[in-house]
Amino acid sequence: MTARQLIHIYARTDAFFEHSSQLGWFLSVTRFRHALLLPEDNVSRPISALVNTVYLIGATNMHQITGKYPPIDENVYLQRALGAIGHALEDAPSQKVVQVIQARVLLALYHYSMDTPQHASNFVDIIALMLPPPQDQVEEGERINALWTVFTICRCWGIAFGAPILISDNDAFGTQIDTPWPLDMETYERGPVLPNFRTSRTLRNFLAGMNTSWPWENHSLLAQISNASALFDHATHLSSYRRLGTMSHALFDYIHVLTSHEYYHADIPDMDAFYTNFMAVDSRIDQFRSQLYALPNLVDADSGVVRTMHVIHCLANTASIQLHSAFAQHNVASRNKCFMAAQAIVQANFSVRAHEFLIIDPVLGIVWGAACQVFIRELVFMRSIPANATLLPPDHETEVWLALNQLQTTMAIFAPVCAFIGACLLPPTRSQILTSSSYSAGSQLDKVQQELMGL
Repeated sequence: MTARQLIHIYARTDAFFEHSSQLGWFLSVTRFRHALLLPEDNVSRPISALVNTVYLIGATNMHQITGKYPPIDENVYLQRALGAIGHALEDAPSQKVVQVIQARVLLALYHYSMDTPQHASNFVDIIALMLPPPQDQVEEGERINALWTVFTICRCWGIAFGAPILISDNDAFGTQIDTPWPLDMETYERGPVLPNFRTSRTLRNFLAGMNTSWPWENHSLLAQISNASALFDHATHLSSYRRLGTMSHALFDYIHVLTSHEYYHADIPDMDAFYTNFMAVDSRIDQFRSQLYALPNLVDADSGVVRTMHVIHCLANTASIQLHSAFAQHNVASRNKCFMAAQAIVQANFSVRAHEFLIIDPVLGIVWGAACQVFIRELVFMRSIPANATLLPPDHETEVWLALNQLQTTMAIFAPVCAFIGACLLPPTRSQILTSSSYSAGSQLDKVQQELMGL
């Protein structure tokens, strides 16, 4: 390998790993970088599909940040990655299987960002294989982190696009997630972590608010974003329960649930139990948000940490919006809850100076779109109030317009480099994330602006 080739490799990989925390990377960076320098015929070298995917996204990042085109066209890496991914599992040892999953995750998020979400689901699918025991703690950690990374992607993007759940935790299907919450890779690399410790009911215990006293509970960034994704998904489940009237459990009279989201049509036999469950989830979301590390305290933190914590805060607030949005039109408490959560998203952007981020997690397109819809609904609500009414503070409308304009400005910054924000498919579901009377191909930002024209 020539010196010039090494320079290009380092440039592409550096441009990738500087932002890999936002791109779904879960493998050991140290091991991957070392293996990448091995000869191409060495069996320990990473699979071609993963190598070319890293080069692809690294080159894309370089182009987006600098505006300059890389020496090799990005489509070359894309075609190489796509050509290799199809047969990557043939006779692959266990570690290579995990690399296939990593390549698929990266390609999925790449397509979500590059305005081809309809292709993304081709890369995040179930690989039903029995793997032998891991060779060491790092390999085991990579498998654990792989599961929770795929879980997070499926929970967020599955809701946005109406895709089915791939990693299920549902008695109806006889499934249960027992895998422990993930650790930061550095923790796995330091040595064994309670090798004989076993966990069960991981997701269910978290949603129920049960503290199991696991030594790694809720500490790592991947664990927290998995937590937020779980709450986001769970809130979607409950918000799909349609109701008539105000937020009174006596008036919830039928259920319409997402057929594509492992839920099904059924009567609600016990309204009191449903109301109790709704309030429990609301409390669980509030509890989770209160335990998050405050964003203003991350001034000196690594950029990847800041960006990931920002996503966690925003996603947790979107869970609250999702839970209450179905009831906000008729219930003051739910409307206020949505509005405060949307304001918290705007404040989170301000606290970390999100407009200065170079590369972002494309899931922010979902949460920013949800917050915009809250502000638009608030403006519509104010238009419906009689002129002589005194239900709201006199400067409330100004406050709403300011928040909405700030959010639109941030979205406009990233629309050219994160195509999901500028152009995505609205979900063909009844989930209320991005409220719309219909769904079609179009621009998130344009849709917000079109709705504003009607005010």
